Amino acid sequence: MSCEGDWLEAGASYALPEDAVIVLCDPLPDGGRKRVRVWRVQSDGTPTVERDSTFKSASAFGPAVRGTLRRSLEQHPPRPGPVRQLTAGEPRVNERNDSCSRCHQPIAARTGILTRNHRGFMEAQHQPNQCPTVPATSNPEPASTQPPTTATSAQRANAREQDCRICGNPVVAGAGLLERSGRSWDVLHPEGKCPPREELWEIDRGVPGPFRARPERWAEPGTVLRSTIYDHGRPFPGDTPGFRRLRDGAVTAIVTTVRERRPEYCRDEGGDNPSCLIGEDGWFFRILVRPATAEEAAEILDAEALATRRTALAQRRVRLFDHATDGEIPDTADPTGAVRVDFGAKRSWNQHWPSDELLVDEDAGIAWFLRYNGHDGDMWAASNHGSFIARKVPLTPERAQLLTDLRREYPTTQESDS
Repeated sequence: MSCEGDWLEAGASYALPEDAVIVLCDPLPDGGRKRVRVWRVQSDGTPTVERDSTFKSASAFGPAVRGTLRRSLEQHPPRPGPVRQLTAGEPRVNERNDSCSRCHQPIAARTGILTRNHRGFMEAQHQPNQCPTVPATSNPEPASTQPPTTATSAQRANAREQDCRICGNPVVAGAGLLERSGRSWDVLHPEGKCPPREELWEIDRGVPGPFRARPERWAEPGTVLRSTIYDHGRPFPGDTPGFRRLRDGAVTAIVTTVRERRPEYCRDEGGDNPSCLIGEDGWFFRILVRPATAEEAAEILDAEALATRRTALAQRRVRLFDHATDGEIPDTADPTGAVRVDFGAKRSWNQHWPSDELLVDEDAGIAWFLRYNGHDGDMWAASNHGSFIARKVPLTPERAQLLTDLRREYPTTQESDS
């Protein structure tokens, strides 16, 4: 769970995009070691080995493996495109008694199959179309002469609000029953009278940190945010603002929080923490959300459109000014008469060096891009304008249009003489 991607099942075949990275982790027969292999798909479709290591540790994805993954993805970004499955492998058999993730009925060992859920864990299920039929039960309204339902020795009233185990809707304090379930207690609506299930989806977040007796909530009801939603078996509405399909079973969209389930504190002891807390102790939050309305999503959509527009401007600036092939770096630079054009450069709070600058002299038909060259490790002798490397480029129509777009995008900053 230390990296995001598509799960590849043993025995199946797939069509992978060029530069895709494949990671395999296999326990060795002695049980105490793990073999980790990292492959990358080349342009001819064949895989090349990036790493093949054997580890004797609790976590096979330590700094060395994560560093290999990071460097491989930075040097060879995978081409966009889905991982397409061509043929399926034989389903795995459940090796122990379990409960079906579809019907929640018992499954005897080696009578069902294992399937992978959206969090990457294997779940037992009955063979296709073999889930037993659960007999329907009726819950008539009690007659007025009957006494109110009381808790048995295996049940007691709930002392605080909690979600019903059956329907997932909240049960206010004192309005439901607690039923013993192993070492814990589950909350149920009394007499099984569950209200209709709400059209909500669940997202989760992990916050590393120490244990606290009263953890704060992660998001107040009504918080609007963009999030990944896993919609296996229940498709998320495609008309939700900001909807985009990421892969089979996962979408991203703008949602509004409705309420949170009770948070859990997870200790990384057995390696079975949720994926957002792998390798760390912390609080695991589960939040119920609904699709945001157009009015609720407007601010986030505007911010995303702004970021997309400015990213495109930055890419044009890098191509036309920073890495211009028709420019020159003279021995000495003299940008006298050129004016600065803001391109959205932001200084961090601890930055003690000047920002790069873009200067333009429209009368002379030239522009200068000044890149700061005073960092440790820079070749200071290459500077030709103080602590900067100044590149001089002709003011072509394409560059003139970019300057116009930059001035329109960043109108509040006043241009000044250099």
